[in-house]
Amino acid sequence: MHYDTDPQQPNIRTALTAARRGWWVFPVEPGGKRPWNGIRWSEAATNDVAEIRRHGWPRRANVGIACGPSGLLVIDLDNHDADGVTACSNLCARQYHESYRCDRRYCVPEMRWPAAYTVETPTGGYHQYFTNPGGLGNGTGELPDGIDVRGAKGAGGYVLAAGSVLDERAYPDKPDLQAMVSGGRRYEVYDDSPVAQLPGFLNDLLRRPTRNPNVLATRVLSARCAEWGSVTIARLNGELHKIKHAAPGNRNKTLFEAACRCGEMIAIGRIDPDTAEAKLVSAARGSAFSRGEAE
Repeated sequence: MHYDTDPQQPNIRTALTAARRGWWVFPVEPGGKRPWNGIRWSEAATNDVAEIRRHGWPRRANVGIACGPSGLLVIDLDNHDADGVTACSNLCARQYHESYRCDRRYCVPEMRWPAAYTVETPTGGYHQYFTNPGGLGNGTGELPDGIDVRGAKGAGGYVLAAGSVLDERAYPDKPDLQAMVSGGRRYEVYDDSPVAQLPGFLNDLLRRPTRNPNVLATRVLSARCAEWGSVTIARLNGELHKIKHAAPGNRNKTLFEAACRCGEMIAIGRIDPDTAEAKLVSAARGSAFSRGEAE
C-alpha cells in the first residue's frame, strides 16, 4: 500500500491533527474500523508528529486514537442498537440542569450534555472525550444501555478520529448500517470544546462493578417518569380495563402489553411486583380468555 507524506492529504492531516493534541494514533483499514494490515495497534500507536511526517500514512487509511496512552476516556453514545443518545440526555438532565446545554440546531430539546470535545459518528452517534481520572477501562458500570466506554486500563480501547470515513466495509453483516454509510460518511467534529474533566456522577457510575437492571430502567424511562407520578393507579386501572374488555383475537396481545407497562412501573418503583401480578391475574380471570388461569 502507498503512503502519503504530503501533510495536505486528508488522511495524514487527520493523523497529524490528532497527534498535535498529544493523542497516540495508528492506521486503521480504509472504510472500516479494524487496525490496518493486521498491526498490533497498541504497539504501533504514536504521537510523534515528526515521525508521522517522515514515514507518512497509508493512503486512505483511517486514524485510530489509542485511549490508554492518550489519557482519554471516551463516552460512546450509540444510536442504532440502543438509543444511548437519549439515555445520556435523560441521565445528564437529571443531574446539573444549569450546567448542561443543548445546541438546538442539532439535538432533541431534552438533550443535556457536558461541554466537551465531541465527535458525531457516521451512524448518528457521538463520542465525548474526557480526561481519564485513572483506573477506568472499557467497562460501563451502571451506565444505561447504548452508552459504551473506551478507557485506559492496560492498552485500553480506541476510537476513530474526526476525519476518518466509514463505508459499507465497516458493517459486513448489518445491511441497515451499510445503508447509512453507503458511499462513505465521515466522523465530524460536533463540539470543538476542550477535552473535559469527567463529571463526578459519570465517574461514580463507571466505578460501580455491575449494572443494576432497576437503575437502568429508571434512567432509560426517565423521560416518562414525570408524567406518571400520582397518576400511577389511573394508568394501572386503564391497563386492567383494556384486559377486561379486549376483543376476541386480541386478548393475548393486550395482556402482554399490559404486563410490559406494569413492568415499567415496577422498574421505577411506582408499584410493587406482587400487587401488579395480582391485579393482572385478576383482570385476566375476569375476561373471556379461552384457557383460563394458565394463559
